[in-house]
Amino acid sequence: MPMARERGQLSIKEEFGSYIATTSQVDADVLAFWELEHARFPMIYCITMDYLLVQPSSVPCECIFLLSAETDTKK
Repeated sequence: MPMARERGQLSIKEEFGSYIATTSQVDADVLAFWELEHARFPMIYCITMDYLLVQPSSVPCECIFLLSAETDTKK
């Protein structure tokens, strides 16, 4: 990754090592951390955004269970 070196960027191994050394708080606010540190860890930030943008939701499952209660009657 010579071009990255010329622009002052870290290799992915160096970036990951620095990230691991920085993130020791288990109860840290993940979104606040990435808001502050996205420029410091650009490659890890891109990977992280793939996972943080997935919003878990149980609403469709709950709707199915509620509807099954209505359809599973003697009527």
